[in-house]
Amino acid sequence: MSPSKILIGQFLIVLTIIVATMWGATQWVAHALGYQPALGRPWFVWGQVPVYRPWRLFQWWYAYEAYAPDVFARGGAMAASGGLLGIVAAVSGSVWRSRWEKRVTTYGSARWAEKRDLVRAKLLGGDGVFLGRWKGQYLRHDGPEHVLAFAPTRSGKGVGLVVPTLLSSHHFCLIPYRGFAACTERDQGCFPGLVSPLCCSDAFERAILADPA
Repeated sequence: MSPSKILIGQFLIVLTIIVATMWGATQWVAHALGYQPALGRPWFVWGQVPVYRPWRLFQWWYAYEAYAPDVFARGGAMAASGGLLGIVAAVSGSVWRSRWEKRVTTYGSARWAEKRDLVRAKLLGGDGVFLGRWKGQYLRHDGPEHVLAFAPTRSGKGVGLVVPTLLSSHHFCLIPYRGFAACTERDQGCFPGLVSPLCCSDAFERAILADPA
């Protein structure tokens, strides 16, 4: 549901509450006064009950308050309660609408991920490439998609993502960098069941030298 639809529904609900309470107060005053002919002609008759227009309460209040002050005081309180209930409904609708406005995608849909997004993407598993941490849980990707880490030099891509992935991965890895292979092969014995990564730095370097482009 869009925020504009919520705003329209909010307006209709508040208007309905105010009209309903005012109409109810009018009918209660008419009943308390015994539906006397001095109240005027009813709008229509439902069964055997005369039904008056909602705003007739204020006309009667102005003309007959001196004859029944308690009745009109209670009727006025009933009508005023509609305003209070309308304020409560308006505030509740505004809070609900503000929550939906956080998801507006008019200027783009990029946002920070929530837990349901992480669960849907299967990033809370115990294996795969390290991506980061969320509320004490490591985010790891173990799917067929490619992973790209883009960050400045010396910002911690190797020690924060690559090395933890190699030390805990159960998959065979190709490493085009001798330093990562050396540090991970040294510690593989501490983690039984892990597959030692393959260092292909020499072949990688030869491929670059053979084809500079």
